[in-house]
Amino acid sequence: MAIKIEQIKIGPLDNFIYIVSDETEKNCFMIDPAWDPALLDKYLNENSLKLSFILLTHTHPDHINAVDYFLKKDKELKVYFHKEDAFMYKAPKEQTEFMEDKREMEFADKRISVIHTPGHTPGSCCFLFDGNLFTGDTLFISACGRIDLPRSDGKELVKSLVKLSKLPDKTKVYPGHSYNGRSSSIAIEREHNLYMKLALKDEETFLRAMR
Repeated sequence: MAIKIEQIKIGPLDNFIYIVSDETEKNCFMIDPAWDPALLDKYLNENSLKLSFILLTHTHPDHINAVDYFLKKDKELKVYFHKEDAFMYKAPKEQTEFMEDKREMEFADKRISVIHTPGHTPGSCCFLFDGNLFTGDTLFISACGRIDLPRSDGKELVKSLVKLSKLPDKTKVYPGHSYNGRSSSIAIEREHNLYMKLALKDEETFLRAMR
């Protein structure tokens, strides 16, 4: 079994869309499809990949505006996201499934672990798969998600960053935007990411830095 992670930078906000594929069985899942569905579809076709499901780290428009394209194309396809973000996105009910913290999903005989990381949005989630952590807008390289948006919560983001900091050092971090680079590790972020360091120090210090 060969797992491949394709990181595709698309759109005016430099979003990262991820296509994680099982190169043996030629199926895949996609994280946060946005901006250019034709380009993403072209990648699937050129690599003979079957899209099995879609995962959303959160439902801000810049992370989901290509989802409906794939749902309309395949009526059997499902999109998974946390119910606390349902106020921002309504997919067809029969193609929607809500995720909870600590849920595990199977792909290529491995487990995708759902980690609920509220703060940037109430339903933000990260996905841990085979030592790789897809963090959406919760954790960036040397940064973290904004907390000045509707229903964002700085105190919740502190808890989420602390939770992520406890993952194994070698966990590879794949963020939702290309701010400061393409990937990192939990060990590097714990040591060098000012916002994670402040979150680990104390809540008030973190919140003052985010103002």
